[in-house]
Amino acid sequence: MLMQLPVALAGADADPDADTHPRERERLRTLYSYNLLDTAPEIIFDEVTALLAQICDTPYAVISLQDERRQWFKSCYGRLPFRELPREIGFCGTVVNSAAPLEVSDAMHDLRFHADPLVAREPGIRFYAGMPLLADTGLAVGALCVMDQRPRVLSTSQRKALSHLTDVVMRLFDARRHEENATWLGQMIEDSLAEVLVFDAQSHCLLHANRGACRNLGYALGEIVGCTADCFIVGWNEERRRQVQGPLLRGEREVALIDVAVRRKDGSVYWAEGRVQLARQQGRPVFVVNAHDITARKEAEEALYREKELAQITLDSIGDAVITTDANGHVTYLNPVAERLTGWSRSHATGRVAQEVFHIIAESDRMPVASPIDRVLCTGETTGLANNTVLISRDGHEFSVEDSAAPIRARDDSVVGVVLVFRDVTSARELSQTLSWQASHDALTDLVNRREFENLLGKLLASARSRDMRHALLYFDLDQFKIVNDSCGHQAGDQLLRQLSAELRARMRKSDTLARLGGDEFGVLLEGCDVASARQIATQLLDAIRAFRFVWQDRLFSVSASFGVAEISAHSESVEAVMSAADTACFMAKDKGRNQVQVFHLADAEVSFRQGEMGWASRLVKSVEENRFFLVFQRALQLTGDTECLDYVEVLLRLRDEQNRIVPPMAFIPAAERYQLMAAVDRWVIKRVLHCIAHHDGGSSAEAALSISPA
Repeated sequence: MLMQLPVALAGADADPDADTHPRERERLRTLYSYNLLDTAPEIIFDEVTALLAQICDTPYAVISLQDERRQWFKSCYGRLPFRELPREIGFCGTVVNSAAPLEVSDAMHDLRFHADPLVAREPGIRFYAGMPLLADTGLAVGALCVMDQRPRVLSTSQRKALSHLTDVVMRLFDARRHEENATWLGQMIEDSLAEVLVFDAQSHCLLHANRGACRNLGYALGEIVGCTADCFIVGWNEERRRQVQGPLLRGEREVALIDVAVRRKDGSVYWAEGRVQLARQQGRPVFVVNAHDITARKEAEEALYREKELAQITLDSIGDAVITTDANGHVTYLNPVAERLTGWSRSHATGRVAQEVFHIIAESDRMPVASPIDRVLCTGETTGLANNTVLISRDGHEFSVEDSAAPIRARDDSVVGVVLVFRDVTSARELSQTLSWQASHDALTDLVNRREFENLLGKLLASARSRDMRHALLYFDLDQFKIVNDSCGHQAGDQLLRQLSAELRARMRKSDTLARLGGDEFGVLLEGCDVASARQIATQLLDAIRAFRFVWQDRLFSVSASFGVAEISAHSESVEAVMSAADTACFMAKDKGRNQVQVFHLADAEVSFRQGEMGWASRLVKSVEENRFFLVFQRALQLTGDTECLDYVEVLLRLRDEQNRIVPPMAFIPAAERYQLMAAVDRWVIKRVLHCIAHHDGGSSAEAALSISPA
């Protein structure tokens, strides 16, 4: 009896413009253009759903079309108790509305579908996989799907088959829009992967075979036309012929062919199944056979029905570790990989509590991790291991592992055990840790690099603000490093940096961080350290650097450093501000003669002057780029009145700031000289003066003397 569901029928004359969104109206127009709704069943579509069900090993396969009120099945493989459903019912509607694939491994545990009538009532669907039937507009007119009453997932090859057959269905749909529809469909059948053979109903001779049949049989079409079925089917006789053809002649729609052994031209045999239908070709009755090769499936079925030892051989051969338990969490099986990783043999582990065999801890704090087997037994749902989990084997070896545990269910859906599948990812995790370490450390010295240093500085700044803590930053560079590089080469300089880094790192507390920030520049983060203590530590490090002697090819070198100290407190503005403060202090130490420690104090006049100069350095570069300098020409009058003397003109340099105010030269010239920017300023001035001379027309041929001055 068909399930009674409240469905309002929608035919091709329905109005797609009534109370619908413009995108939905366009989708409905596309759907109706195919002229498929409420049409009779067709062999070609039934062939697709049958083939899909066989490939995916599911009892149901459906081509569903969704109009404004319902989901109507153009083709349905399997005995579903209905041919259409209300539009609101879940699976296919979700695929159509999202225009995206959907795979639900267990609908009972999916909040979107667990209350769906298909799931909660007959037929009790648990698994669904569907692909949208996408028109050229990108809108979905329906879905091609498979369903099952048991939870599962599709294999990669099954998903590819579902996608491929979805394309085939859409090509069939598109053929509806062309006048050569019949020819196109015939070509589709001709090119189909399935075997299509046509036999005369009276003579039982073969009239036609498509390319798929010829390919599988190994014959050219001309070699087999006129042959009878016993030429191909092993054991075909008159009795079997009557069993198949008799029901069709009595009015049956189709007769199934199951587990048929077919002989190829070369003598090899393959297994096939399909169906036979009675049709008419040019007025005469013919039997149309639609079949496909099920050899692979038969082999799989035979493997599934073998004894338990064969199943265990399969488990023993896979690369992942497998442990199964009963409903009480006691081990029932380990495969060889699990034996190797856990250190337990199958005989010794069987019957033991799973936690004793599968002993895991967290990598970060070495604390025990909750067993995934217990979680599955409590929730009945698939669960994964925690990140960075370590397995402790029976002999004490450690392996980084990952994967998941899933329930084993009986026919009544009760949990009768757990299967735990895990793999050794020790090498992959070590590689990941190595790459992470390399991204945050300097390759030459193995010290923290600038990127990681600034990240750690940001964390100290956050702790200073949230917990009112005080930390310190030391910034220093080596004063004589260039001498070593220039006189002995970069190889010597690299060796000096490695040795000195090791020397300084040995003097650090565990909570301190020494980093190479670039070249011969270094930084130190002193956690929980005030400025006074930081100055003492900087002095100790400076003494260690002074005492350090570097020998290279019988040559002895000593080095010194200039240290800048900056406080990290709740009042610090940002990471950049703290770095800038330490850098400023380091420059001040250099200005005072190098080889000393300078503490940054914001109120110092010297600090203000240094920061002002550093600010002018960046502003001058920008001023040159933006051409904000300009020249002022000032004629000098002669007191003697000698008319033969040359005209004398002073050229003065001026600057407009960002607010277009004129800045006097002595405000920026010292900074330009200190930061080696005067050459760029000089080039601009000379270039501009020459430009002015070249374009000047003073109305006189008298020569003039120019004097360029910043004043």
